[in-house]
Amino acid sequence: MNGRDDVAIVAKDKGGTADTATVTLPRTPMYSRPLIRLAAPLALTLLFPFAVGFDWPASVRWAILATMTLSWLGFAAWVTYSQFRRNPDQTRILREQDQLLNELRTFVSNEVDGSRSEVERARELIRQAVSGLGGSFEAMNRKSRQQSQALARIVDRAGDDGSAGVDVARFAQHASSRMEQLVEALEQVSGQSTNTVHHIDEMAQHLDGIFALLEDVKSIADQTNLLALNAAIEAARAGEAGRGFAVVADEVRNLSERSTTFNEQIRKLAHSSKESIAKVRETVSQLASRHMDRSREARHESAAMLENVAQINASLGDGMREISECARSIDGSVAEAVRALQFEDIATQTLSGIHTHLDRLTAINREAVALQELLHRNGGVYDSDLVAALAKVSNRLRDMRVEWERPPHKPVAQQGMGAGTVELF
Repeated sequence: MNGRDDVAIVAKDKGGTADTATVTLPRTPMYSRPLIRLAAPLALTLLFPFAVGFDWPASVRWAILATMTLSWLGFAAWVTYSQFRRNPDQTRILREQDQLLNELRTFVSNEVDGSRSEVERARELIRQAVSGLGGSFEAMNRKSRQQSQALARIVDRAGDDGSAGVDVARFAQHASSRMEQLVEALEQVSGQSTNTVHHIDEMAQHLDGIFALLEDVKSIADQTNLLALNAAIEAARAGEAGRGFAVVADEVRNLSERSTTFNEQIRKLAHSSKESIAKVRETVSQLASRHMDRSREARHESAAMLENVAQINASLGDGMREISECARSIDGSVAEAVRALQFEDIATQTLSGIHTHLDRLTAINREAVALQELLHRNGGVYDSDLVAALAKVSNRLRDMRVEWERPPHKPVAQQGMGAGTVELF
């Protein structure tokens, strides 16, 4: 009762004489023995959720579960056996054991509730996070497709009637055709200007003939009339540049009608006309030369511009192909990201499987409570009723053990985010 045990040690010498020595050893307190015996089942009970949560091998988990069950049964048997050797202090020890079991039940229940709460919180956080990520990736995919369609419309936009829209290649061809037409027009103008110079030379010769034929008024009048008509035709052909020739032709026609009266005036006007024609010839000659030079320059410039447009078109084509390739790459990346986001469903189903193990842990706690109530209600008397009750508890634990040994259904068995299969259940 003083916390120490007296142990007698007997030793004999060669002559058979016995020597007795008494050694006082410290006694283990009564209230510490239940704690020592309860340490193993309690440690195994706390170890089991960690084994499940970290996905230890099935053989290790079932070994822990079996050892935990046997530890609880051994603890119950020890409590039952201890009741046969009760002394006046065993009532207090039984009360301490009852309090300890109550604390154990509360602790296990709190751990189970905490595990459930954490699992639910993790599932909700994962759901919210993945939902936001999924929406962001979907928006990015939609914007990428919209960008690709917009670029396609810019480069080659088709109208309602199927006519082609903006096309740099067609624009370059059209511009080249127009430039060719312009160059041809300039060449034609240059050729016509050359012809006009020749006609002006002919008119000058005709005027020289007028001076030689002034004596014959009628002949001069007839030839002048014909020359005026020819000048009018050539002026009409010359267009804007030949307006002056029409005036000259009219004047020549009037002079031919009044050739007798205005012979001297005809001579003066002929000299004036010759000088004017010489100036016109010089102007037309310069214009023809300038048009020819401009036509050559325009041809070279149009060729260079067409080459630049072709280079721009090729550059735009390369850029569009690169943009299209980037868009396809973005689509592939987004599809891969969306497929990877399926981990939310996989993780949710995996966390749902933890509830099965927590339910089993709850059942273990319930059986421990039932065992505690049985021992407390029986009052420590080891009789047939207690034996029968313990047998029932043992049978229930055996049946539950068979159920626990059956692996729970796992909707998700894959360990990575690669391609998997769908299991219907």
